[in-house]
Amino acid sequence: MSAMKYAKAARAALERAESLDASALAGGVYASLGALYSKVPGGLIGFGDDKRAADYFHKALAVDGDNIDNNFFYGEFLLDQGDYAGARTVLERALAAPPVAERPVFDAGRRAEIRNLLTVARSRTS
Repeated sequence: MSAMKYAKAARAALERAESLDASALAGGVYASLGALYSKVPGGLIGFGDDKRAADYFHKALAVDGDNIDNNFFYGEFLLDQGDYAGARTVLERALAAPPVAERPVFDAGRRAEIRNLLTVARSRTS
C-alpha cells in the first residue's frame, strides 16, 4: 500500500511522456505503462488493469516490434497470464533482438532475464 503513491506518480509521469511523444524510446513509454498496469493491483487497492496493460503492450510493439524491452515486458505479461505458448513466441523474438551495443551490461542482463522466462515458458508448453 505504501508503494501505491509511487506507482501513481510513475503512471502520471508516463502519461505525461505519452502526451509529449508516445513513440519515444522505441515505444518504451507504452511498454512501461503496460508493465505498470500489469503489476499494480486492481480493484479498490490500485489501478491495475490487464486489458489496459495488453493494449499498451500492443501499442509498444506497433511502434517497434523488434525492441528487446517491448517484447520482454509483453512476454513476461503473457507468462503471468498463463499464455505460455504466446509468451514463448514473444520472448524468443526478444532474444533475437539486435544487441544494445551502447549498453552492453544492460543487454547482457536483459538477455539473462529473457532466458530465465523462456525456461519457464518452454517447461509449460513442452
